[in-house]
Amino acid sequence: DELVDANTKRPDPDALEYNGKNKNYRAVVTNAVSGEKVNVEEIVYNGSAKNGTAYKDSTTAPKEASEGNYSVKATKLSDENYTVEGTAAHNFSVAQREVSITYDLSKSPYTYDASSHIPTWEVVGLVEGDTCEVSDYTLSGKDVFDADYAKATGAVNVKKDGSAVTVTVTAIGNGNYKLPASADCKAEYKIV
Repeated sequence: DELVDANTKRPDPDALEYNGKNKNYRAVVTNAVSGEKVNVEEIVYNGSAKNGTAYKDSTTAPKEASEGNYSVKATKLSDENYTVEGTAAHNFSVAQREVSITYDLSKSPYTYDASSHIPTWEVVGLVEGDTCEVSDYTLSGKDVFDADYAKATGAVNVKKDGSAVTVTVTAIGNGNYKLPASADCKAEYKIV
């Protein structure tokens, strides 16, 4: 778990990023009568994660990237002479973690054999234990018959001018992660 302290700004509660750890907020009573020690005994979280997980008055802190903002609010104090009524909730968000795509180009150039050839890829930069699959990609270029390469038909024929075919990963299947700029998600390879 990761302790987030809104008072000391460590780590900065306005710049949280998904790291696989629950974002546990620490709440402190700041207006108790001098000499009295009043502790916050319970805080609750509300909001929705990009992966669909919903938090509704949950005492478990979220860890997933948020869809909009989460909110956190103190709901119970150690001294009945004090109340949390009128206490505002604190809003915060958890940004998606950026990953990269690596391609295995060791088989390029591929030899034409009437079957589709697309290099394998891997999503890199995941939190340990997480999985993330590529959910969409594009192919670009024209084959020797002047037909556009397309995901539906694959990359079968030799490239028209002997230049490279371009594959670009355009989507991934884990809402806690995001792709970098499209230029960083491309690879070029040849079919000869």
